[in-house]
Amino acid sequence: MGTTRITINSKNNPKTLNKQDLENMGLNLKDYNVTQECIIEDITSRKDVNKYLRKTSAPITELTGSDRYETAVKISKEGWKNGSDKVVIINGDVSIDGIISTPLATTYNAPILLVEKNNVPNSVKSELKRLNPKDIIIIGDESSISKTTANQIKSTINATQTRLNGSNRYETSLLIAKEIDKNHDVEKVYITNANGGEVDALTIAAKAGQDKQPIILTDKDSITDNT
Repeated sequence: MGTTRITINSKNNPKTLNKQDLENMGLNLKDYNVTQECIIEDITSRKDVNKYLRKTSAPITELTGSDRYETAVKISKEGWKNGSDKVVIINGDVSIDGIISTPLATTYNAPILLVEKNNVPNSVKSELKRLNPKDIIIIGDESSISKTTANQIKSTINATQTRLNGSNRYETSLLIAKEIDKNHDVEKVYITNANGGEVDALTIAAKAGQDKQPIILTDKDSITDNT
């Protein structure tokens, strides 16, 4: 019976394991019929990432800005070269809002732009003018995106503003789900832990976005009554 062994090995990371380390841990490699060996490298730096990507045959497009706000702008410019009727706005420091907004943005075919709580970066203002949307959808309450920021957006672009915010992140995810349902039939939902589950939510965001199906937030051990 064939068995695949994975050797985790990196010259630059002392925490990873080589063959001798595995044997020292009590794993007798002679007991295994090796059919494949995979070398897993740590790619923690940009240099490492570029080195890794060069090994692939896929074309590479680099979309990076000087900060997260400009990076979002570059993604917007790449994906919406001719503008967009709608734009989703989130606080750049609240990653979970961006995650649960992903299927909403794909439902709208709209970019997601980032702002600060009390300020709209100049690069974002310029991108809003270029996109020239009819509708702005703000995710989160005024503790996340203040009225000052909303007014800055209004003075930048003459567009209708809609704010989707509940009394907490659970309700906000439900409001987003209802908004998705207005524009696309919701046949399934993705459930993830709102407290410390950002990594799990991130891994399903792309799939939820592709399916245009909402991401609903819950607690680890319970589901709220509204949910």
